[in-house]
Amino acid sequence: MTLVGNSDVFGDVAKEGSDIYFGSGYSTLMRIGADGGEPETLGPGLAGALVVNGGFVYFPDAITGAIARIPKSGRTPTVLAQASAILGASIAVDETCVYYVDLVAQDGDGGCIAAFRRIAK
Repeated sequence: MTLVGNSDVFGDVAKEGSDIYFGSGYSTLMRIGADGGEPETLGPGLAGALVVNGGFVYFPDAITGAIARIPKSGRTPTVLAQASAILGASIAVDETCVYYVDLVAQDGDGGCIAAFRRIAK
């Protein structure tokens, strides 16, 4: 069963309850029922990763470097932190915090020096 066809689905997919969350069109966060139906736009954002926790969808914005969240019902994302550059586009969320890896600098050999960060939800 194809849930979304003919779309620029981009990034991660997350599921909570009967809803599936995903990025589309390289700039939009979407939601669709696990049984199909019409996709709904939540708001703007280019999510490399998605985590659904409580009433929010958390994501690192691959264009702006922001660590943000948007209500599951949609609206405007709230920026929780501004990263230099998101490495790996992964995040984790627990009851109180969001965790992510931020690029701090590049060494002379082309490698990356990164910091593992924690911010309040």
